[in-house]
Amino acid sequence: MEYENGVNSGGITPEWRQAVEAAATEVLARIEQGRYPFDRSWLDWLPDAGWPRTILPPGWDKVKG
Repeated sequence: MEYENGVNSGGITPEWRQAVEAAATEVLARIEQGRYPFDRSWLDWLPDAGWPRTILPPGWDKVKG
């Protein structure tokens, strides 16, 4: 609904809309065909054991506001 409002109000240009719709068509085809990144191959991915461990800052899990 917000996307359509943007289109109708002119906030989303015809060129932008065309690009978004082309991308949507490609993504939907990839999903339906089970192509990367929707082929589940990422489920076996592990980070390199030599990479440093990420430390999250305190409060990373709290919503500010």
